[in-house]
Formats: sequence, C-alpha cells, structure tokens
Amino acid sequence: MEEAHSSRYSIHPGSTKMYRDLREVYWWSIMKRCIAKFVVKCSN
Repeated sequence: MEEAHSSRYSIHPGSTKMYRDLREVYWWSIMKRCIAKFVVKCSN
C-alpha cells in the first residue's frame, strides 16, 4: 500500500482510487478497510 500511495504517478490517491487501482492486482477480505485506515494515517 505504501508504494501504491506514494508513487510519483499516483499523486497520493484517496482511498477509493487506491482501492480501485489495487483491486485489479490484489484482493483480501478487508482490503477496502485497510486502505481507508492507511490513507487516513498518511502524513503527506
């Protein structure tokens, strides 16, 4: 998630965009919740 959120091409996406991008390649049962928590904690 760190790499997907901090990539110079992603420009710090919000949780919805990050979820949509990552679900094309990854999936786990609480993925959406994990991404939302991760984005909220981001200090940049």
